[in-house]
Amino acid sequence: MSWGFVDLFYPGETDRAAELDRRNAELNAQRRSMGLVTQEETDAQEARFNDNPEANNAAIVDGFVEGAREGAEATAGAIRGSIAGPLNFLFKSIPWQLWAVGAVALFLYVGGGVYLRGILAKK
Repeated sequence: MSWGFVDLFYPGETDRAAELDRRNAELNAQRRSMGLVTQEETDAQEARFNDNPEANNAAIVDGFVEGAREGAEATAGAIRGSIAGPLNFLFKSIPWQLWAVGAVALFLYVGGGVYLRGILAKK
C-alpha cells in the first residue's frame, strides 16, 4: 500500500499509476519486438516526456501555490476594500473643521482643560 500525498485524497492512485507505467513498458517492449520502433526511439520518447514541464509534478504544485497565493491576495483585497469603503466615506463626508472641533471637545472631555489650567496658572 502506498502512502503518497495523492493517496490521502484519492486512495490507490499511486498504485494505479505504477500499474499503468508497467503496462506502458510492456507495450513499448512489444513494439520493439515487432520492429515498429528501436530502443533509441523509445529512449528519446521517454526523455521528451520526462523533460516536458507540463508532465512535471513540480510545475503543477508551483501552479497550485501561485493560484492559491493570487486567490488569497484577491480575497484580502476584497475584504480591505469592503472595510475601507465605509470608513473612507465617513472621513471624506465630514469637513476637517468639524474634526478639529471634535478633537478639541474630546481633549476637554478627558481632562485636558484641567491640564491646560495648570500650565497657564504657572505662567
